Amino acid sequence: MRPIVVVSVLFALFGAPAVKAPAAWAADAPPAPAPVPVPAPPPAPRTVDEVVVRADRYVVPFDANVSTPTRTSLADFVVPRATSTVSAEDILQQASRTTPQALDQEPGVFVQQTNLGGGSAIVRGLTGEQVLLLMDGIRLNNATTRSGPTQYLTLVDPYMLDRIEVLRGPGSVMYGSDALGGVINLIPRRRDELTCCLDLNALLAGNVGTATDGGTVAGRYEGSYRGFGFTGGVNGHHFDDLRVGDGGGRQDDTGYEGLGSDLRLEYAPAVGQRLALAYQYYEDRDVPRTDAIESGTNLAFEFEPQRRQLMYLDWRGERPGSFVEAWRLNVNVQRWDEGRFEVRSASPTRERRLYDRVDTWGVFGHVTLRPHCDHRVTAGFELYHDEVYSRRRDTNTTTGVVTAGQSRYPTGSTWMPLGIYVQDEWTPSPCWLIVPGLRYSRFDLHTAARPTTNPPVAEDDDVTDELTGSLAASYEFSPGWRAYGSIAQGFRAPNVDDTTVFDRAATGIEIPNADLEPEHVISYELGLKVDRCAWRAGLALWYSDFTDLIQRVQTNLIIDALPVSTRENVADAEMYGGEVWADVDLGRGWRAFGSASYARGTNLETDQPLNKVPPLNGLVGARWTRCDSRLWIEPFSRWSARQTRLSAADEADFRIGPDGTPGWMTVNVRVGYQVDRHLELVVEAGNLLDERYKHHGSGVEDAGRYLTLAFEVQF
Repeated sequence: MRPIVVVSVLFALFGAPAVKAPAAWAADAPPAPAPVPVPAPPPAPRTVDEVVVRADRYVVPFDANVSTPTRTSLADFVVPRATSTVSAEDILQQASRTTPQALDQEPGVFVQQTNLGGGSAIVRGLTGEQVLLLMDGIRLNNATTRSGPTQYLTLVDPYMLDRIEVLRGPGSVMYGSDALGGVINLIPRRRDELTCCLDLNALLAGNVGTATDGGTVAGRYEGSYRGFGFTGGVNGHHFDDLRVGDGGGRQDDTGYEGLGSDLRLEYAPAVGQRLALAYQYYEDRDVPRTDAIESGTNLAFEFEPQRRQLMYLDWRGERPGSFVEAWRLNVNVQRWDEGRFEVRSASPTRERRLYDRVDTWGVFGHVTLRPHCDHRVTAGFELYHDEVYSRRRDTNTTTGVVTAGQSRYPTGSTWMPLGIYVQDEWTPSPCWLIVPGLRYSRFDLHTAARPTTNPPVAEDDDVTDELTGSLAASYEFSPGWRAYGSIAQGFRAPNVDDTTVFDRAATGIEIPNADLEPEHVISYELGLKVDRCAWRAGLALWYSDFTDLIQRVQTNLIIDALPVSTRENVADAEMYGGEVWADVDLGRGWRAFGSASYARGTNLETDQPLNKVPPLNGLVGARWTRCDSRLWIEPFSRWSARQTRLSAADEADFRIGPDGTPGWMTVNVRVGYQVDRHLELVVEAGNLLDERYKHHGSGVEDAGRYLTLAFEVQF
């Protein structure tokens, strides 16, 4: 058993000594006689209980300030992990074209774009299937979530979100596989009040910009009647080819379009309870794979379609002051569709059409108990089942003959993760919060046979299990100053994509490797959070020790004149880095803000860099707000150092190349104006110096000089 697991078990079993109850629970005791008036003492440090239960920033579980790290409601200042939140107002004021773009200004997060219709969040140097995506706590990662950059975040309407919560660092104790680099939880809008009388509200929001001569328009509505509530909306988006900087004109094969819709129905069966039925649909159409065309490997490459559907039934409740303080039960079904149309330069008379589908059903639940005034225990489970359907059809454009080709995955393959976990939030004294956690996970992977390959591949079944632990603590040593530390394990079990994929990759052709083991990480983190009247800041330093990390590795094979790669456990690796951020009130309506992030990863077996690790990057800016808060002006700069520390796979990747990615800095300004209580406008003038640049690892360049208008109209 690993050391961190042993420590977590000891805390879970013996971490309940009898200590004096914090003041927040003193209300349970008999009333005391009225005290004799005395002079007020000097301000004392805020206790965990005051921050969590009594502060204005705390809201009950239906609208938690930060819920992702612990599945309970905690103020960000108290949480002993590095977290950040992007609100719906942030999405509007940043004029975010897509959901990934809304994350690009967060510390520790770097957004890569293979194409304009893509956007993959790199969290502490990891991305793709090594970062877990959630929608309202529901896993979006599935059996075919790919390694490296992915486009899944773009299949979420940014205007349907109430907020995005980001946990940086491993989150496997609470969420299982894939949470190595971090967890991104997309939390949709919900109806707050369920009134008896008819109450209707509507919202029209969106943005249009010169960078793509296109934009997004979303219509939102919400209301309630006789105790029933509803929230929903529709979204349409269209983008032409991207205009790049320094007179580069338009970058071909970047434009695309799409649409989406969602609906959420809610009912309160009893006081403190909420029952919800929700459906989400989002689709992008004719999305070019820009790098595949520009490299000359393909004459055509389009994703058609990229589609996500989700339906779930959710029951949650809260009873403050009771032994059973809160609970949640969720049943969900999902379908992911991805189609591809390809014409390779080596075979210009053959059209390839591939189609992959993943059908998922899942159920999860948890309960939060208050067994003792100093302990809040959360225990839960989750179970998902993914089934894969995959096909390929090749058309000879000369003869018109259609043949079945080698599909990406064997149809009928399944992946079923199961997890059971327990976590304790222990407050041994008013300024301490200690959070141990433990999880057991089991994974059943069934890969269907491939009878048409040469040689044929037989079906296979593989079962793995994991025991995972974490321990985190924070201590407020002075009012508004809190230090924290954590040790957290993370893991990722090989899925259907890891073990069976046979398809084009960024570095050529990728072939299957069924002989893969789960990858593991133990991450150590020390940090400081400051929350004073005039300024807020944070610092996080972290080190991650990986074993059996899965990476794409080049082989000596050649197929269709393309190099062949496969995935392997690359033995041990390490990654370390840090993040710093601050927001300072300068007075007279001015405040300054900024952040910087750094990550460095090394394969300890080969002493080579890990793939696609971003360089040092950050943000710096200021904002002036008029005294009536209706007008604000925000100049800012987004910047990145150059990245020349590359793996062999990076050097062979057309998106990067042997020379790496140059550094860059953009100068930008935003202006926001609240016209009246119904209309808010934001204008962003971006890349004012018209620099030609791109984010490291991206297949498309970033926009040249542009104007974007974002708006929100409430009815």
